[in-house]
Amino acid sequence: MAGGALAVTVTTRGFARQRHYLTAGDLDGRFDDNFFDLLPGESRTVTFRGHHPHHPAAALRAALGATTIADSY
Repeated sequence: MAGGALAVTVTTRGFARQRHYLTAGDLDGRFDDNFFDLLPGESRTVTFRGHHPHHPAAALRAALGATTIADSY
């Protein structure tokens, strides 16, 4: 994507209620949508916009993480 924005597609095999809080490790930026439900087999594409002009996709792939609402207990 243009302007330092990177697309991330998330897919689940099971119901994922309030599934994702996506994280990007130490990369400085934010996701355009970071809290959503997914049904089995459903995908969602979100955009990561780095505060630095060009975060390489490989750096985001290595740093990418996800947590669920259950992880907060």
